[in-house]
Amino acid sequence: MRRTLPLIAVSLIAGCAGDEPPLTKFDQISNTEFTFEARANLEYPENDPKAEATRMQWLEKALADKHLCPNGYTIKDRALVAATEEEALGQTHNIAYHGVCK
Repeated sequence: MRRTLPLIAVSLIAGCAGDEPPLTKFDQISNTEFTFEARANLEYPENDPKAEATRMQWLEKALADKHLCPNGYTIKDRALVAATEEEALGQTHNIAYHGVCK
């Protein structure tokens, strides 16, 4: 029994770790407005439709976690920004989104 408990704990921790989107930043400006930054690199290219869909999944998870925009949202602006030195680690840019709730 003692060996089983640590294995279960490790499995639960490992399962949760994969849910966090890598290198994202969400800021709630008001009850209806937000900014969101997500990485753009070789794994998630800037103009790749599949990578953009993944970034939108990360954004939607952040909105759901904060109970923001239950009726959807509109992206008002999308811009490429330089990643900070701490974030860079193999990337040079983030994509910044400015959105408002519907």
